Amino acid sequence: MSNAQSTAASTAVWQPLGPTAVMTPNYGLVTGRVSSIAIDPADVTGNHVYIGTTGGGVWSSQNAASSGNVVFTPLTDSGSVFDSLRYGSISIGAVTVQPGGTGVVLAGTGDPNDALDSYYGSGLLRSTDGGHTWTATTFTTDYQYSFLGEGFAGFAWSTVNPQLVVAAVAQSYEGTLVSAPFQNKSYAGLYYSTDAGATWSLARITDGPGKDVQGPLLAFAQPYGNSATAVVWNPVRRLFIAAVRFHGYYQSSDAVTWTRMATQPGSALTSQMCPTNLGSTGSIACPIFRGALAVNPSSGDTFAWTVDRTTRTRACGKTPAQLPAELAPTTLLHLRSRGARLHSTAIRFWDQLPSPTVITIWCSPLSLRLRTPSSLPVQTICGDAASLWVAHGVTQPMLTPARALT
Repeated sequence: MSNAQSTAASTAVWQPLGPTAVMTPNYGLVTGRVSSIAIDPADVTGNHVYIGTTGGGVWSSQNAASSGNVVFTPLTDSGSVFDSLRYGSISIGAVTVQPGGTGVVLAGTGDPNDALDSYYGSGLLRSTDGGHTWTATTFTTDYQYSFLGEGFAGFAWSTVNPQLVVAAVAQSYEGTLVSAPFQNKSYAGLYYSTDAGATWSLARITDGPGKDVQGPLLAFAQPYGNSATAVVWNPVRRLFIAAVRFHGYYQSSDAVTWTRMATQPGSALTSQMCPTNLGSTGSIACPIFRGALAVNPSSGDTFAWTVDRTTRTRACGKTPAQLPAELAPTTLLHLRSRGARLHSTAIRFWDQLPSPTVITIWCSPLSLRLRTPSSLPVQTICGDAASLWVAHGVTQPMLTPARALT
């Protein structure tokens, strides 16, 4: 190459070529996956948004709510944050923004979605200036547990203590294929920080007295801990709630100690099916491979979706808010169905409902559409053609009354 050619090559302007859509035979045009979205709680317009991608790092937009050309800018293309890390992973599993306009953004590396292209993580990235600069954390503050080779499934912030945040850390499938996690160091589970994500500690998960699942003073759960696949904060109940693979759903008020919820979504997450198994992962017979959670911050309703290791949906449930006595339903009826048809008694009950009546339906595990009188407002939470819980009798919009799902 001549000197002139070399100079031209070194000063040429690069043209962006991606990400652009790729045509696939089965799915049409596809692009890279967005694994996490976080809206800045301090921006009431909803324009300031962060996204985590499964192979492209963290991006942000200042006009995400615009009807025009929405622009996202990469925030982790600079390699300096990865200089001290063993793995330079820009696969992001979860992103979150601290409420209050502090500028703190957390991005957990590692895709927890258990696909062949779920690339493993190198730790947790933290920014105090809205994503302009980052620092990395790979170990807990006592250096006993590591995030290397794992994936981040979610974060949740307390509204009681704004500095308290929980991270759900899970297996990253590709990491297991190439033995990326450190033996006796890399650890999936629930972690908490009391300084807005600057330092982290492993939480204790317990099924009751003498039945600890894992914790900082307990035997190492071989080979790499118990995956926590989701975590949320319920501001009405002032509780964290998390899903733990092959164990069930747990709650905590302080993020330090997590106890098994007395009522689990669905009927299969029993203590017999989901034993404690101290020193190892949970039983594969326990029908929760992944749990997803969401909270209604106004009512306190917590929604859970559960799939087993065959990716079969096992339950769709909710833990409703505590209702004032005047909003309690006057009637609660359990309707069973056969196939796609409800029993005749259920149909008669449905047809004879007074109008106007507000009805709430619980079901498990998938959605079911029902034909109802046109004058009857209906709110369907979830369901299938197997089991319906129907509450009625309130003549104004209501919060859903408490009832365990089966």
